[in-house]
Amino acid sequence: MSVESAEMVKHSLNAFLALSITFTNELATIAERVGADASDIEKALRSDPRIGPYAYVKAGSALPAVRWRATSSFFRRLPNTRSCKRH
Repeated sequence: MSVESAEMVKHSLNAFLALSITFTNELATIAERVGADASDIEKALRSDPRIGPYAYVKAGSALPAVRWRATSSFFRRLPNTRSCKRH
């Protein structure tokens, strides 16, 4: 894997995890409001083969702010680099 690909993978994983955590936290908040059990929802999500048993769908703390700032900054700067080609 190239250094450029590795950098994209690192930031993509961080962003994906942040989105997953945020989504799951929102589901847990809604579940609490309607009287549903968030752990039942988590189990059901993992039982779907499109998501899978190892998916990060547990409500909890978000990524450390320092990591998220670096990741979001990377993606904001990316379109302005000379090496970023439009397809």
